[in-house]
Amino acid sequence: MADEARAQETSGSAEAPRKSNTLLFVLMAIMLILLGGGGFFAYTKIMAPKPAIEEPQQVEAQKSSTDSIGEIYSLESFTVNLADPKGKRYIKIKIELEMDTPDSLKKVEKAVPILRDAVIV
Repeated sequence: MADEARAQETSGSAEAPRKSNTLLFVLMAIMLILLGGGGFFAYTKIMAPKPAIEEPQQVEAQKSSTDSIGEIYSLESFTVNLADPKGKRYIKIKIELEMDTPDSLKKVEKAVPILRDAVIV
């Protein structure tokens, strides 16, 4: 009788439900998310470089320089086959470039094939 009682006690403790580690994993996941969010917030608000503030004189100088239109160079129109498996889609565009200086116009005239290739690609 005593042996049966001991057997039941030992078998009862062996059949006791084991604690699962799911709660531990859930808490670790929540902590990881909170730490990641806090690190992102700290980086964007505290450690990120501040944007440069332009002086009002520089802003006015930029506005006055953009008021005048420079020389314009027109490239011939482009007809390009888009990446369509059936080959039924094309695009036709015309590009005009505004130059800052007359020297830029001479450079563009020399580089027209390179510009056309860059647009097509």
